[in-house]
Amino acid sequence: MAEVTASIVVRAPLERTFQYIADYSRALEWMDGMSEFTLVGTQARGVGARVRAVHYVLGLAVPIELRIVEYVENEKLVSVSTGPVRSVSTWRVEPVEGGTRVSFRGDYRIVGIPVIPFADSILKSEVGGHITRSLRNLRRRLEVEADERQADEPSH
Repeated sequence: MAEVTASIVVRAPLERTFQYIADYSRALEWMDGMSEFTLVGTQARGVGARVRAVHYVLGLAVPIELRIVEYVENEKLVSVSTGPVRSVSTWRVEPVEGGTRVSFRGDYRIVGIPVIPFADSILKSEVGGHITRSLRNLRRRLEVEADERQADEPSH
């Protein structure tokens, strides 16, 4: 199993940050290594919500289905995936001075195909790179949005 952890501080309100992360329809704006997020069913948020996604691993398009198994508004969401790459992924937000800390933890494993030696370390490196870039993209998006909102507010 490959474990990936990463975090970043975003200069944006906690509630806005969580809502952005929890909105599957905005995932492709910031998630690196993904090319599709399609809602399955009608529930778009909370425990039981599901999306079909395509995750690129080592240049290969890997279809997965993500299901939310734990959801605490403005605190964390946990998803599990099915498909050739199985995962349990946790996104957490917490207030810090100057903004919000976003933390990610994911456990990944390849199933259903012969696994080469060192597959876990290769998977960890690949997914770790995606997560690092995703967190940077998230920060950039939310901070630009926060700056634009602040600029639109009338000065007193």
